[in-house]
Amino acid sequence: MSKQKIIHIVSSLNVGGAERFVIDLSQRLKETNHPVEILSFGSKKDTLCKVAEEIGIKVTSISNSSSVLGQLKLLSVLLNCDVIHLHTPRLIKTLSLVLKIIGKKKLIYTRHGAADLSSANWKKLHAKFKQYVSYMTFVSQEALEVYTQVYAWQGIQKEVVDNGVNIPKLTSKKPNSLLKIGSVGRFVTLKNQISLLKALSLVPHEFQEKIEIHLFGNGECEQQLSAFVEENNLNQRVIFHGMVNDRSLIYNTFDMLCVTSETEGLSLAIMEAMAFGLPVLATDVGGNSKLVKDEINGWLFNYNDSQAIADRMLWALENKKTLNQFGLHGREYIQNTFSIDVAKNKYVEIYNRSST
Repeated sequence: MSKQKIIHIVSSLNVGGAERFVIDLSQRLKETNHPVEILSFGSKKDTLCKVAEEIGIKVTSISNSSSVLGQLKLLSVLLNCDVIHLHTPRLIKTLSLVLKIIGKKKLIYTRHGAADLSSANWKKLHAKFKQYVSYMTFVSQEALEVYTQVYAWQGIQKEVVDNGVNIPKLTSKKPNSLLKIGSVGRFVTLKNQISLLKALSLVPHEFQEKIEIHLFGNGECEQQLSAFVEENNLNQRVIFHGMVNDRSLIYNTFDMLCVTSETEGLSLAIMEAMAFGLPVLATDVGGNSKLVKDEINGWLFNYNDSQAIADRMLWALENKKTLNQFGLHGREYIQNTFSIDVAKNKYVEIYNRSST
């Protein structure tokens, strides 16, 4: 029996946790002979388009979905698949218009974040979209609970499916007197990278010289972050790397990941950092506590508590050996619990049992 053709739908293929996961999941599906493609509503020039195509995953980009040509292209793609796997709520209005024409297909709707989407407009869009959804998945229990409180959907199965990551080989790092702290993600208000920079500014000057902040990503808040660095004379301490595709290059650049987000589902950046043997300092929100265990593989802190980050910076400067041990504990935990293969197998099971 031939296997079902799966279309993963994302709003873009710029660097982000959900987008990375979609590519890794697609790669595993392809390796097990499942026909799979990615449909992106971003540009063909998006950073991760090339990454997907280099591993043999076909990407179709529709940047003008509101036009007649864009709608026809979308219609053609959806008619030619068996399973639609939607990874963003931003496209439910666009999909609803086309699904109204072609009728219901197997459609898996995955929520990667924990935002409640409780406005009247979101509720209206979801009410129209519900009829097309076969199954819903969430990457954290919190995300499931938040969604269920806002949308009391009946008759649609829902469950938490943990994201997974590839486990890379460890590479040895040269000893360095500096403490290098990394941040990986879009520069948007939700990610709150400014609190990490504020933390550095709170560290006494004699210790600031021993710390580097490495920021990977870009986005609407980049100017704000750059201005703060300039105003607080942190130019020598903060490095903006922009968009980087090579995860080994990203995670081998620093000693510890810091995640400052206001909300998270199950952070792919945290899982990837741990897979590379790095300890993690993260806000106690969403699925972060499922990954980060205090004094075992990292630390949790309250959202927007820059002083708590500063305190951990100072502690880490004096306890690099323990920092390394935390990193190895995290890698072992991810290896045993959050493999991309586990996630792939779970989704294949969902694809096969979801009703049309």
